[in-house]
Amino acid sequence: MSSFIYLSVDTLPQAPVNNLDEITQIILFLGVACIVIIGVSRSSCDLIMKIMSIILFLALQRSDNGLNSSHTNILKQIPMTSESAEARFHLNGKTIPYNVCSCHCTYAPTYGPGSTTLVYPEWCTHCPTPMAICGEALLVGTDGEL
Repeated sequence: MSSFIYLSVDTLPQAPVNNLDEITQIILFLGVACIVIIGVSRSSCDLIMKIMSIILFLALQRSDNGLNSSHTNILKQIPMTSESAEARFHLNGKTIPYNVCSCHCTYAPTYGPGSTTLVYPEWCTHCPTPMAICGEALLVGTDGEL
């Protein structure tokens, strides 16, 4: 006996990129793809976004050097930074850095009472064999930084 669960996606949040002009969506995708897929640095991606904006401005410019209102709106939609482009796709998720020992044991951070600062253990407590503890230092730096 199988049962089905019906889920309405109408109430799910939509990425803000869905409401943008198609040209803007392509430029945003290019910017995000440069970082995520190709591995271009953020500063290089920001340069690409700015150059694409200039090319689009020049392509949309009328003979009297002006823009009509829809073209102006398109240009206003194009972000100038890769971080802004990622935010339009909802790609800037929350991440939690784990501390990893050379023995491959991972340690999640904890928070001190009433603090928002991440705290990591100083030493690895993993037991690779029943009679031994790894004991390697997990923190690098004199201030207990990662």
